Amino acid sequence: MASATKTKRGGQFRLTPLAVGIGLALGIGQLRVVTAADNPGDPIGAEFQVNNTATNSQATPAVAMDADGDFVVVWQGDGEIGKDSFGAPIIVTGIFARCYSNTGLPVSTEFPIDASSTAGSPSVAMDANGDFVVAWEDVELADVYFRRYNEGCEARDSERVQANSTSNGGPPSVAMDADGDFVVAWDESGYDIYARRYNNLGQAQDNPEFVANTSSSTPARDPSVAMDADGDFVMAWESYYGARISARRYNKLGEAQDESELIVNTSSDTTSNPSVAMVANGDFVVAWERGSSNFDAIFARLYSADGTPQADEFQVNTSGTSGQLAPSVALDADGDFVIAWENYYQEIYDISAQRYSADGTRQGGEFLVNSNTADNKLTPSVALDADGDFVIAWDSYLQDGDISGIYAQRFTGPENVDLSIVVTDDLDPAEPGGLLNYAFIVTNNHPIVTPTGVPAIDGAIGMSTGINTSHTLPEGVSLDAFSGNDWTCTQTARTAGQVDCTFSGTLLPTAATSADLTLSFETTVPAAADITTDVNVTGDQFDADLANSTDSESTSVVSPDTQPDPFSFDARTNVAPETLVSSNPITVSGIDTPAPISLLGVSGASYSIDGGPFTIEAGTVANGSTVIVQQTSWSDFSTTTNATLVIGGVTGTFSVSTASSLDSVTDEPEPVSVISNEDPSSPAAAADPAITPGSSGGGCSLAGNRSAAGGLGWMEAFGLLLLALFRRRKC
Repeated sequence: MASATKTKRGGQFRLTPLAVGIGLALGIGQLRVVTAADNPGDPIGAEFQVNNTATNSQATPAVAMDADGDFVVVWQGDGEIGKDSFGAPIIVTGIFARCYSNTGLPVSTEFPIDASSTAGSPSVAMDANGDFVVAWEDVELADVYFRRYNEGCEARDSERVQANSTSNGGPPSVAMDADGDFVVAWDESGYDIYARRYNNLGQAQDNPEFVANTSSSTPARDPSVAMDADGDFVMAWESYYGARISARRYNKLGEAQDESELIVNTSSDTTSNPSVAMVANGDFVVAWERGSSNFDAIFARLYSADGTPQADEFQVNTSGTSGQLAPSVALDADGDFVIAWENYYQEIYDISAQRYSADGTRQGGEFLVNSNTADNKLTPSVALDADGDFVIAWDSYLQDGDISGIYAQRFTGPENVDLSIVVTDDLDPAEPGGLLNYAFIVTNNHPIVTPTGVPAIDGAIGMSTGINTSHTLPEGVSLDAFSGNDWTCTQTARTAGQVDCTFSGTLLPTAATSADLTLSFETTVPAAADITTDVNVTGDQFDADLANSTDSESTSVVSPDTQPDPFSFDARTNVAPETLVSSNPITVSGIDTPAPISLLGVSGASYSIDGGPFTIEAGTVANGSTVIVQQTSWSDFSTTTNATLVIGGVTGTFSVSTASSLDSVTDEPEPVSVISNEDPSSPAAAADPAITPGSSGGGCSLAGNRSAAGGLGWMEAFGLLLLALFRRRKC
């Protein structure tokens, strides 16, 4: 197609994008920075190009969405259908489509619906499960066709809609109910509105088609059709040369519910281009262009399911005094709705939109849909899912590098989720250098909503996807391990201080999901510290209650208790000089981490832990261990020596006192089975004389090598001789 000319019947003419663009919009437009959705109506991500092929013109898009937010965009234009033998793309003109998931990611490339240069004016509808049908006209043949697709974008069947082979079909409109039944409406040569119903197998339920308008004496054209969940439907159209917007209701059997047409507008101004949408319970809304000369306003009116107006018609646009055109309206499962239209404002066409609650109350103000404002944006189409999230598609002049392309933007709706997170630890206090395990639970507090007559989407309203948690960790704490179904947690570096977790599933209303993290403490975590872990949860949907989306957990890091309970040793008295004496064992208690241990006092004293080797070196001792101290009594009579054991700052003294004389020796304990760190044959042992227990043969010996020649006086030598005789008698 060389241009995107859109001509209104009845003498009303629209400039082509080329003409308007050359005349008005060759300058550079502003580029808005689009952020994540924070409030209803905020954009989700940035606007995106739909068409893969940028050759020539892509125009007149139509979009449809299922209950879960999956959507499809169809348009007329030029597209690639393959490669020739030389690898060059084969470009044809026709109707094309592209499918998207509810995350906004494409699940297909563009594909042809009808590769015919005479195909145009596409319309699309989708059921609750994602099956959809596309209707279009063949301008040359003046016929209307449809093609059905399943939720995987796989074509099912197609056929000519009109049963009357001589009729001339104009631009069609198609609508589907929740189960996939659908109806196609079109105008016959611009004078009558025809429709034909089909079941979800694509089988015609009306043979032939039926006429909707009750008067055929005046033109009726540009129909728009909508269906509720049960298959009841309503059609709206322009009649009487733009004098009024008419509508008529039908039940799912195709039986008219109104004897004559409903007159939607009350003003005598010229009206055109109606768009109708229907909610699950049968309530509907009609939007249209209105103006005395140049269509300077978009109007709408709400109706109850029985055809009763809920209020007078109301003006939608709040900006622009001319060029308010091509409205498109869609509703969610609750009856909230969005209207999008062309807005000729500040000498260029942009796409504007306005959100409404089910009772027609404005939700926020009119807002600009397109972020690229360099050139004209035309022919918007809007669709909503059950939760109120919506997507708007339009054709954009020059943006894709050629005449025009198809662009779209996703938005968050009035329905929301209420994600809450709770984090708990299972160890408090924690020890430095150890591990801390804590669990977090994410709950979707949105209530379960089942729209009337739409059981197929139970759980779709209020479901949450794209859930992420961000855990801000204190210094010295890092991720060690995690567990949790459908959860993935990563930390870019051990010192990064943040762990990000992603939930890959869908969290339904009132449901919860949990995961466990194991955090390790580095040695930098000070003792007696309080560490705090902050956790935040987000989702793709608007969260109206952010107060419970963040939680913190403080955990104490214990100060190591290395001060044991008091301990003491029994004093030994009346011990023979130079005798190795061992203390009674004491048991260490009252500490929760190994404590330092050392000895003070008499030279040569040593200690043993849990029956191990005796040592004089400082070390550590654990809670529950037994300790024995040993020392050699002094070489003179009536002398006390003290060996002081120090554990975590608590002391216990082992006192050994020699007897006043040889006859006074009474404390001579039996040998204690301990292992000495000193070899009796070693020079160190020889240099430190002591009276030692005898061998296992029962004898006693005088340790050491002192003699008169070694420097002893005769009195000392005589005393030692007497002591030896005494010990031999005792042994």
